[in-house]
Amino acid sequence: KDEVDQDEIFKRIKQCQEYCKSAGVRLWINDHWLPAIEAGCFGVHVGQEDLVRCINAGGLEQLRSRNVALGISTHSYGELAVALGIKPTYISMGPVFATSSK
Repeated sequence: KDEVDQDEIFKRIKQCQEYCKSAGVRLWINDHWLPAIEAGCFGVHVGQEDLVRCINAGGLEQLRSRNVALGISTHSYGELAVALGIKPTYISMGPVFATSSK
């Protein structure tokens, strides 16, 4: 993720947002919360690492001030407790059972 050209990421997100808006569809962006805010997307989903980056950069305040929905991935009761304190739009929990595939 960090090696990808951020200008290209924004360009692609902005283009997708324009397509979705014209079709009346809400666009959720995974991980790339800042370009999603800038492009006017409906929502952002972040995992634990991106959640920390978002918090440290003041992203939660930016998301709230722009009314961008937030989804958070959790994998433990501790992560769930933190997510509940943030009060996102939704929380995903998993894996429920042990897996070797992810």
